[in-house]
Amino acid sequence: MEKIESPEEIVNLLQNLMLADGDKKKLNRNLANMVRRYFRAQIKSQKDIHGKRYAPRKRRKVGFTDKGRSKPNKNMLNGLSRMLMTASDADGFSVGLAGLAAKVGRVHNEGQVVTFPRRMNGWFDSKSNLWKGGIKGKGAYKMPQRPFIGWNKDLTTQISLEITKHMELN
Repeated sequence: MEKIESPEEIVNLLQNLMLADGDKKKLNRNLANMVRRYFRAQIKSQKDIHGKRYAPRKRRKVGFTDKGRSKPNKNMLNGLSRMLMTASDADGFSVGLAGLAAKVGRVHNEGQVVTFPRRMNGWFDSKSNLWKGGIKGKGAYKMPQRPFIGWNKDLTTQISLEITKHMELN
């Protein structure tokens, strides 16, 4: 089997396989699930697609439990790992996020700037449940890049092995 180094080469390989449509669907479904498990494992170990630790969070105030113990910060991107979705058919497969999770994931993956509204010197009116007075403004925060979905050599190797294993069985 030739050496595979890019997603396009995998797509070409999958399209050129002499398999029935049912077998192609099954292979693509297996590959999609394998890739999703790979990304989930990377997020669980708090490593990006290159095997490096995520950029650390800024120091924040620590919350406390009812018993006075401090709460540790939860792992980053764990919620997104549960929302990874797969789609597959006879032509190929994809793994990614959808909806609001996709928007949040893109900000983290690419390290974009996040803007948010803020009000200075205002107060909260409990009767109307609205903020009153003060000066409206916008804040901005540059999110550090934490790539959790992407292409790397380890993933290429795993996909190649999965395709080879499927070809040996058929």
